[in-house]
Formats: sequence, structure tokens, C-alpha cells
Amino acid sequence: METNDNIERLMTIIADHKALIIGILMGLILGGGFSSIYMNNKMSRAMSLLNEEISDKEDDLESKNNQIDDLEAEIIQLESTIQQKNSQINSLEDTIEELTGSQSENSEQIDALEDYIQDLEDQVFELESRISQKNNLIDAFEDTVEELEDALSDYEDRINVTMLATGTEWEGSDDYDLESSFTVGYSDDFMVIYEIDNMLHSKIYQLAIDIYIISGGVIHDSVHRSSFGTIPDGNSSHGFYDEFDISGLEHGYYTVVLTSTDLITGDSCSRTYNFEVTLK
Repeated sequence: METNDNIERLMTIIADHKALIIGILMGLILGGGFSSIYMNNKMSRAMSLLNEEISDKEDDLESKNNQIDDLEAEIIQLESTIQQKNSQINSLEDTIEELTGSQSENSEQIDALEDYIQDLEDQVFELESRISQKNNLIDAFEDTVEELEDALSDYEDRINVTMLATGTEWEGSDDYDLESSFTVGYSDDFMVIYEIDNMLHSKIYQLAIDIYIISGGVIHDSVHRSSFGTIPDGNSSHGFYDEFDISGLEHGYYTVVLTSTDLITGDSCSRTYNFEVTLK
């Protein structure tokens, strides 16, 4: 009975972590090169889809701004036409005023001019209505532009690993020594150094960090931790590091795989970096 319970628990664990187990098995069976390619392709597809979304919104934004420019140009033309017609109306009214002195002789001419003035005023009213409609369109387009800009800002604000490398010293963000080649038995400081930006939650970051050192389909070391803190004023990104012991690594090429998850938004991103362990 206890054996059956253990089997059931094992099957439950496998079901709950199916994707992770399959990913690890693929890496172990097919080799580190394939694992790296698989992860990079997966990241590439995700970034490609994201870039397509951003590109579509940028195209929409450009289209709306062009429509606004066209409408504003039309409004300028309409306002110029209105100004011309109002000038005509003023001139005709002056003419009528001059003719009223001898109204009996010029009544028909005055009536014709007044009819013409009425026609011009109707045209001006129609033009002003068209301007009002175009201004309403501009307001609607500007609202859409604002929504698109906000949407693009949301994409830009997604968490991003801007740098991943290995190094030997870390003094702070933008102050570290990077190195991609180490000798067998290297026992001094070995650091995975990385920078993350777009954690724009009032400068507060809450991250889950997963780092793997992989070669030949074998995970040689890993770190899984959370990081909480505040980004220093004036910075949009923040640097981090994790130390590893690579003194037992054999000669060969290794891949660092880092995944960072923003625990506030749930967004994740990954990055890889290669380093070499050489013979003495």
C-alpha cells in the first residue's frame, strides 16, 4: 500500500512539473548545444511575437498621427476659405449700404446681393460644421494615439535582462571586471554578472532569479533565489551578481542560462552567455 502511495505521489509531481521535467530531459538526452539552441529559439520566437505586436502598434500610431496631420491641414484650408467668404460678405454688405441711399432704383440689385450674402453665410456655416466634425475626429484620433503610446510604454516597461556575462570582480552597477575564459581548477572569484532594467514599480523590484551552468546536456550548478529592493535614484537598470565555484569544471565550453521573473507583473525573460574552461 505504501508503495502505491509513493507511486501516486510521484505521478502527481511529474504531472505538476511536466514541462520542466521534459525540458531537463531534452537537455540531458540531446546535449547542451541542442538545449541552448532550443532555449534560444524559444526566446527568439517569444521576442519575435512581441516585436510584431510593438511594430503593429507603432504602425497604427504613425497612421493615426498622419491622419491627424491631414485633418489639421484640411482645417487650415477650410478656415482660409471661410475667411475669404467672410471677406466677401463684408464687401457685399458695404455695397448694400451704399445702394440703400437710392433703394427705389436699386432694390432688385440689393435683393440679389442679400440673397448672395445668405448663400455665402450658408456656405460658411457648412464649412464651420465640417471643421467641427474634423476637430471631433482629431480628438478621437488623439485619444487613440494616447492609448497606443500607453500600450507601447507598457511593452517598453517589460522586464529585460540587458547584460549577462561572467567576471572576476563586482563593485557595483557598471563597475565590474568581465572575463569569459578560465583555467581548469580556477578557484578565485567567479561571478555571473547581469543587469536588469524596466522594473518600473516606483523603483521597487521583486525578482525571482534562476541561473544554470550547463555543458553537454549536464547541469553543473544552479542558483534559485529571490531578490527584493529599490533601484537607486537616477538609474533605470540595476546590476546583480551570483558567485559560483567552478574549480571542479573540466576543460570545455559552458553556457550560463539566466531567467529573471518580475514577481509584481509576472513577466519573465531569459538570456544565455558562453564561457570557456581551458587547460593550464
